[in-house]
Amino acid sequence: MPEAERDLIADWMRENPAKGLNEATGYFEGRFSYGALRMVQAWVKREAAEA
Repeated sequence: MPEAERDLIADWMRENPAKGLNEATGYFEGRFSYGALRMVQAWVKREAAEA
């Protein structure tokens, strides 16, 4: 996944921590697969745990 796409998704997830993958899919209008969203979600959670 390109870094720009990852950062776009990650920024949205950080700004909307209470929203899930369904909301993310709707926000991005299906541009990204659930697998891609899950991958970034896990990355964001790991990043937060390390902070």
